[in-house]
Amino acid sequence: MWAGEGVIEGPSDEAPARFPRRPSMPASLFVAIAAWVALAAFQACAISLGWVSPELPDGLVSGEYEIQIVEDAKRGAYGYSAHGALRDAFGARREVLLSYSEKDIEGDARLLARQRVKARVSFSQLSDASFPRYAAKGICARAKMTNAHIEGGGGPVSAVVEARCWARDAFDAFEGKGAALLRAILIGDRSRLDEDGLYDDVKTVGLAHMVAVSGAHLSVVAAFVGAILARARISRLVSSGVFCGFYALYAAFTGFASPVIRAALMAGVVVNAAWSRRRSSSLAALGVCVCVLLACRPSNALSLSFFLSAASTLGIIVLAPLLEAWVDALARKGRGAITQTLSLTLAANIPIFPVTACVFSRVPLLSPLANLVAAPAFTLFIGGGLVGLGLLAVFPSAGMAALSALAFAADALCDLLGFLAHVPLASVPCSMDMTVATGVSAGAFVALWAVWPRPTKGKAMGAAAVLVASAVALVAVLPLFGPDEIVALDVGQGDAILVKSRGASLLVDTGNQDALLAAALARAHAAHLDGVAISHHDDDHCASLDSLSSNVAGSQVYVAAETLSCGCSGCEALLEQAQSASGTKAVGLVVGDELRVGNFTCRVVWPRAFSDAGGNADSLCLLVTRESSAGNWTALLTGDAEAEQIDEMTSRLPGGSKGIDVLKAGHHGSKAGMTDRLALTLSPKITLVSCGANNRYGHPAATTVEALEAAGSAVFRTDESGDVACVFSDEGIAVRTQRASEVDLE
Repeated sequence: MWAGEGVIEGPSDEAPARFPRRPSMPASLFVAIAAWVALAAFQACAISLGWVSPELPDGLVSGEYEIQIVEDAKRGAYGYSAHGALRDAFGARREVLLSYSEKDIEGDARLLARQRVKARVSFSQLSDASFPRYAAKGICARAKMTNAHIEGGGGPVSAVVEARCWARDAFDAFEGKGAALLRAILIGDRSRLDEDGLYDDVKTVGLAHMVAVSGAHLSVVAAFVGAILARARISRLVSSGVFCGFYALYAAFTGFASPVIRAALMAGVVVNAAWSRRRSSSLAALGVCVCVLLACRPSNALSLSFFLSAASTLGIIVLAPLLEAWVDALARKGRGAITQTLSLTLAANIPIFPVTACVFSRVPLLSPLANLVAAPAFTLFIGGGLVGLGLLAVFPSAGMAALSALAFAADALCDLLGFLAHVPLASVPCSMDMTVATGVSAGAFVALWAVWPRPTKGKAMGAAAVLVASAVALVAVLPLFGPDEIVALDVGQGDAILVKSRGASLLVDTGNQDALLAAALARAHAAHLDGVAISHHDDDHCASLDSLSSNVAGSQVYVAAETLSCGCSGCEALLEQAQSASGTKAVGLVVGDELRVGNFTCRVVWPRAFSDAGGNADSLCLLVTRESSAGNWTALLTGDAEAEQIDEMTSRLPGGSKGIDVLKAGHHGSKAGMTDRLALTLSPKITLVSCGANNRYGHPAATTVEALEAAGSAVFRTDESGDVACVFSDEGIAVRTQRASEVDLE
């Protein structure tokens, strides 16, 4: 497939028969990179130095507006949100973050890109914390939309929007993961991807780019189709025309949203690279493309999706021929669709891999295998799906039959992805600063281009062995030398406590924000969990359990024993989550049961019997003990138990409540979770409070913090300190926080 700028014949039997020359870098590409860096630096400085602020622009006053939807609306816990554009009182174009509910709009609330809405809008400024993130997308304010109705219209754009709405409604007739996957890759509607943990599986196996309508996604599909066209002896010119026409139609059918347009343009550049005889001309085209997109939308300079599209496209153009030669040297089975698909996937990921690992806080070790499986399947789904939708418009019965068959096949692929996602260590946590990740990405690309290593089978096998050995060392060996620690993970308004020792780990509760949990586990270097204990069925303690499929595969999920027989909807849902995450049924624990985690012993001290249908009062509570030459260090993990339950459970401990060194405050430090008397009775040296910044519950209560501090306890809050690690040793307990210095308590 790759013509390159010439090939070099191999000097021996070990070398590949054809080796691509290193492409030259055209001036336009350097100009584009320089312009991009300068524009990004200027915008970042403008935001950080306050040259632009979250204050509302003068022209944004409450009233009636006509709004164009920029990107498809997303549904959240509190309604819908969408990226929209409107004209302010002075006629200037402003981009805003819309929020609305189903009752606020007449018609279907699932607004799609390029739809026009007329509504009454009230504006509010962005918070200081969220302003940099939204400013990077060109958004200047929040906008609450009411009394809205969708405006009709004519022209090709309106026709495309109507076609997308029709296709979306057609997919509403199908249920299951397969249908959710099809609607995501065919019409760009990702609203159902989170159902049944599908998106978690996709991210775990490294296929997020395939469901995000990205340049890399379209290019991988193009590689597979390109190999078929090449075997059919279709000319390069005809094939390029077919691909570019397909990309234009695909961009239209997925909404003409900015990321889709970028993906189509980048993929078009890749097709030009694949079928032209000079890759340097494709690099020049990429440079021009980047400059045009930055000129049309300067906020692209700080857009993560823009970086991912451009960087992956650059990787494909430059590195795919080199990597294909390396794959050939290892496989020695000639060129074909599989070789090209694998080389394209690797080439697209090398320049962006550290950044995506930083964004998703994980490294998908099974990504090459998953992409090999997905490339032909996605080609079938896109081609067959478009044909099926066409049939549905003309012959409804035949169209429904075709889409049903595709949904069935997509269900099978989703089941396979789910299986791969549950393979132990399918992905491992990764924590890296975004600036560092970007530098590593650029460095890896430049190093490969500068060295342009010539492959042999021996070198290829050696490189593969080094990669495998490095992964084993990072995942299996290094954790054995980590400290004994109990870490209150910062997962927002929720509980997640990690107990680690000698390579073993137990997570107590998960919070309810998957991304925050993944990032926290990455910071704690918890690649695999030997078990997860869930205190009770409240959302903020167990909702992210499903996202841990790779981390807990082959391990156990522990719950209070009466959870297994309670029968309430909350307990039943928790048991289903446990089965889905670990692949086995949850294990019930009773008072006196013990779990061993390295040097720690975790003993169940509550509940003795359910009194709250598995609610707060029935939280599974653990007394964690570490023996040392100076005596035993203890920690009490209380879930959402409150003062009454904590008082009773500690009164039953050997020696009473004396000797508790670390207390995880009950119910996020609520007023009901502590009394002055209980604080004095427990007198913990350290108190950990898990809570989210500016949470609507007011956790922790000022009276609780005051009572604990008056009793001599050092109180650490995750909303203020981030992750809080209590590191145990024979000499004492050292407290290390994510946002502050170390404190030693003996």
